[in-house]
Amino acid sequence: MIRTTTRRSPWAALMVLLLFLFAATGCGPSFDVVTPDDMVELERDRHSYVAMTYDGVVVRGSVYAQGERADVPGAAHEFWVNATRERMRLRAGYALLDEQEVRSADGHLGTRLVFGRDQQDSPYVYWITLFTTEDHLHIIDAGGQKDRFEGVRDSVEALLASYEVR
Repeated sequence: MIRTTTRRSPWAALMVLLLFLFAATGCGPSFDVVTPDDMVELERDRHSYVAMTYDGVVVRGSVYAQGERADVPGAAHEFWVNATRERMRLRAGYALLDEQEVRSADGHLGTRLVFGRDQQDSPYVYWITLFTTEDHLHIIDAGGQKDRFEGVRDSVEALLASYEVR
């Protein structure tokens, strides 16, 4: 029986450790956001975020890699704005009330679409904020019954103003 030994470089062990750490922490897009005191954070990882108030106003954020899935093709910012506007109007029955240019806390240019709709005799408000990078789509939506939403509007605006595209 012939035995062979292979000497491994200390760099090989370091590379294995680094690969493990990257896999464990995830690599790819992320974001940062500050949850206001009058909201509770329900979920946060590198690609999603959910917070809500005690009376049901919810803010949700998601990051999608463009081009990796058939339902998230690689596209320009204006494509996503148009697609969102039309989907909300035609398929979800929301009326577009306002559209404005916004900037993330770290300077990325984006678009906020403000929608409204009556559900079971109550008016609802729904904001969708979109940021796109070359490789990723960031969608932050906030909504709830109009009177409840207006009561925490400053907190929703502060949360959205704190959003960083990374």
